[in-house]
Amino acid sequence: MKRLLREQGMDSVDLLLIDQPRFAGLDAVVKPAVTVYRPTDLYAQMTGDRSIAAAEAAIMARAHGLVSTSEPVLEELLPYNPALPCLLLENGVEYAHFARGGEEPEDLRAIPGPRAVYVGALDERLDLGALRKLADARPDLSLVVIGPHDDATAAVFAGRPNVHLLGPKKYKDVPRYLHHADVALLPLSGHAANKGRSPMKLYEYAAAGLPVVVTETPELLRRKEPFLYFYRHADEFPGQVGEAIAAKHGRDRIRALAERHAWDAKARTLLEFAEGLRRTASSKEGTRQL
Repeated sequence: MKRLLREQGMDSVDLLLIDQPRFAGLDAVVKPAVTVYRPTDLYAQMTGDRSIAAAEAAIMARAHGLVSTSEPVLEELLPYNPALPCLLLENGVEYAHFARGGEEPEDLRAIPGPRAVYVGALDERLDLGALRKLADARPDLSLVVIGPHDDATAAVFAGRPNVHLLGPKKYKDVPRYLHHADVALLPLSGHAANKGRSPMKLYEYAAAGLPVVVTETPELLRRKEPFLYFYRHADEFPGQVGEAIAAKHGRDRIRALAERHAWDAKARTLLEFAEGLRRTASSKEGTRQL
């Protein structure tokens, strides 16, 4: 690491942003003016690995500040160092990218509306059963699923002609699919990884002007975003999808709500927080020298 820094002409580091517990101790190598821990998940709970909790405790003991992407993550980590300055800063969105539309993708044209879209991984964090229930309850609705899938996932939706597994798409093309849909979906499973999540999908969907139907979690409910439609049980999912479509939100209004979460604004907020930490650290150092 020291060699890489020298090669980049970096004799000193102003800010070290650590986002994974496995980087514990990196500050001792880099020796930055300010170290900020920015966890994006409940890492220890997700894995049950005690070494991760120990690593996070070590980072929290040495960091100058904590930036958390969700309230559950903040509540989990602050007991390690209750006096540590902290900032709650949710994940954002590459707004300009997702706000742009474009021509309707060729493989979408033959799929009738209304269209409900999901984009992302089809793994243990996603409630495939809820999607299947939606497909069964709303045969008039086309479910467009974008993301890598295996044969087992395809089998979940066998015999349901209104489910369209389109596979992975290039990042640059995803907004075109969103802009030609009517509602976006984020059915979360009960997996531990979802408790502290700050899903970027929410604001990517919203930047395309889509209302979002999502499983209720304390974190997402806290945000009070008017374009979110919550459900607790899979049986409620189809009804909320219907509500979201019927509401006919103005897409421009939803996009405006998403724009507040653009990454450039998030970055400015984070850097302002880090600069405050730097001034505090410099002041303390000056006091010690006096």
